[in-house]
Amino acid sequence: ALIIWHFTHDKKQTLAGLFHDIATPVFKHCIDFMNGDSEHQESTEERTESIIKNSKEIMFLLNRDNIKIEEVSDYHIYPIADNDTPKLSADRFEYTFANGLSFSKEKLWDLDTIKKFYEDICIVKNEENIEELAFKTPEICEQYISLISTLWPQWISNEDRVTLQFFADIVKSMNVKKMISIDDLYTYPEKYIIDKISNCSD
Repeated sequence: ALIIWHFTHDKKQTLAGLFHDIATPVFKHCIDFMNGDSEHQESTEERTESIIKNSKEIMFLLNRDNIKIEEVSDYHIYPIADNDTPKLSADRFEYTFANGLSFSKEKLWDLDTIKKFYEDICIVKNEENIEELAFKTPEICEQYISLISTLWPQWISNEDRVTLQFFADIVKSMNVKKMISIDDLYTYPEKYIIDKISNCSD
């Protein structure tokens, strides 16, 4: 949301970015795997609108600012917020910057390097005449791509996918056996669900 605001100062786009993970359940993308959505990992976003709609506080603020729920419940409608790979977007920058700091054993970059990348980003009209985030300097773009490309294989590695599927299978089994409901995944913290798994009779 802060990245979107920095580049657009558009309240609707920023709120769409802020809300885009509001429907994230326990174990995050593992539940997408459980839902059969291992490719796009977006199935859990289906609850976004209902979660916003059921929040009195959020709805009060949206009504106060004359913003319709459909203008902020799907961040995919804003290319600055979200874009298909290999296009750039605030969402892609957010997780690549964060993962580059902490996901790998060796940090890909430090905050100064992120600052250098961030200050080189601007909004342009792409070949489809749609606004898109882009780098101003080819050399800085090439450095970013070179570094971040070392992370991509980890996100689709066998180790990563089997771990996600392992949790998905456990949760599905618990659900089928009525030990956990799907709503529990959106209601309780991970520790509660982990305790339920650890202490179940199966």
